Amino acid sequence: MCYTEHMKEPMCTHLTKRGSVYYYRRKTPVELVHLFGKEVMKSLGVKERKIAEPLARQISTEYDMLFAAASANLVLESETQAQNPHQNPPKATESISRGLTIDDSEVYAYRFLKRLRVHREEAVATGNYQAFNQRLENTLEDAKEYLATGVHPFEDAPAQMWKLEAQIKAIKALKKNKDLPFIEVSTKRPLSDSAPATQHTGHHLSELVDKWAAERTPRPKTISKMRNVIARFVKAVGVKPIEQVSKRDVVAFKDELLASGSSAANVNQYLTELNVLLNFATQQAVIETNPAHGIRVKVNASPRDKRLPFDLPALTAIFNSPVYIKGERPTGGKGEAAYWLPLLALYTGARIEELCQLNTTDIKQVSYQDDSDEPVNVWVITVTDEGEDQKLKNSGSRRIIPVHKVLIDLGFIDYVNSLSIGQLFPALKPAKNFGTFSANWSKWFGNYLRNVIGVKDTRMVFHSFRHCFKDYARAASISTEVHNALTGHSSGDVAEHYGSNTYPLKPLVLAMSMYKVPGLVLPFLAKDQD
Repeated sequence: MCYTEHMKEPMCTHLTKRGSVYYYRRKTPVELVHLFGKEVMKSLGVKERKIAEPLARQISTEYDMLFAAASANLVLESETQAQNPHQNPPKATESISRGLTIDDSEVYAYRFLKRLRVHREEAVATGNYQAFNQRLENTLEDAKEYLATGVHPFEDAPAQMWKLEAQIKAIKALKKNKDLPFIEVSTKRPLSDSAPATQHTGHHLSELVDKWAAERTPRPKTISKMRNVIARFVKAVGVKPIEQVSKRDVVAFKDELLASGSSAANVNQYLTELNVLLNFATQQAVIETNPAHGIRVKVNASPRDKRLPFDLPALTAIFNSPVYIKGERPTGGKGEAAYWLPLLALYTGARIEELCQLNTTDIKQVSYQDDSDEPVNVWVITVTDEGEDQKLKNSGSRRIIPVHKVLIDLGFIDYVNSLSIGQLFPALKPAKNFGTFSANWSKWFGNYLRNVIGVKDTRMVFHSFRHCFKDYARAASISTEVHNALTGHSSGDVAEHYGSNTYPLKPLVLAMSMYKVPGLVLPFLAKDQD
């Protein structure tokens, strides 16, 4: 049992969210899975955690009693069995995946459907069909969510991806009362227990992705990207154990991508992801060397050509748009996020997700000692991953950014103080696919930038604000070390790893006092001043 941070009262440890609604979700004791299923899940029908917690505690107490009673019955049954040794013991369930690999997904789907039908008949006979059907729906939803995001909503070690896909196929067939074709296990390999170990344990790329994701815990979007790369690789060279992947296969993959029309830069992105996974395979002693090492496509264009900083006419157009001049708040702009996010990006250099996921408590006053050892109070923005649903690109992204005077003059601190503790932009919600706060807002800004503001150069996007910050910081003679500290960039200098993890505040404050955008006149909204 855990406790709330403030009052040290017992709180439920079985809360989870789907969308904005809280659910009670709890793993079933192993010995009771055959009675209750792998898990218990009930919608609480509320969106506020403070309301969900007492409801969940009540349900938890009920299931404590149910589990205790069921466990007691099992003990009685075992005692009865001991007193009647000639009574047939319950038959152990044989694993339906024994001897199967990714090549046998159709076989697994057929077997899974067959077993589902047996369980359905048992549920009908015992009056538990509703519970059976609910478990079926939960399994279907969880499998779909895991396949879409790479993160299972409940299981710590979910089934392999090919098994989940087969389970989905079987469940859909059961719901439609359809059959699946009976297919024998592939005859390409023996399945007896005496077969050589390599024929049972060949490592496939899709399986390695699961292990890599579990061990390295990258972002869901990164996992999804890796799965797409591996799917594309398998499509190009066929399914084969990792031990058999050769440099020739990687070159064939590269050539297939180029032939399909992918740019050199995109092909290199695919190769980079493949390199990451195969490097992981070498670290796990699956293969001796990485066959993708050194295979790249020459890119003639400079990386700088991919994204441009906003020029002065573009910045002027952005900050003279209806959001700033007329006070409009388009629906897709999510309230005050439409007003503050571009300003914050221009005057902090922060990434869009870093800004979208800010909480009000991330904006605070801190102090440092001036040259006379007198304390100086300043407002700062703390970029962190400590809050709920907050994530960072890497450890170097954790930093503090002094709030620029322009932002204070425009009323940013007043805006923060007007909010209750929580999200800085409450209208922003995590996207369904990868849980990022910026995904939907970014799409709106892109459309608004092109169609309303009139910035047509597709190399200018929201990330261009970050490029602007770097350029204007250099123009203001702010040292590379300092503006890297402000933007969360690493120079690759070994010396960075010595000393404190927190960059001194004083040079950051000085740098922000030097930072300016020459020629830009920000509009003045009447609501900001009398």
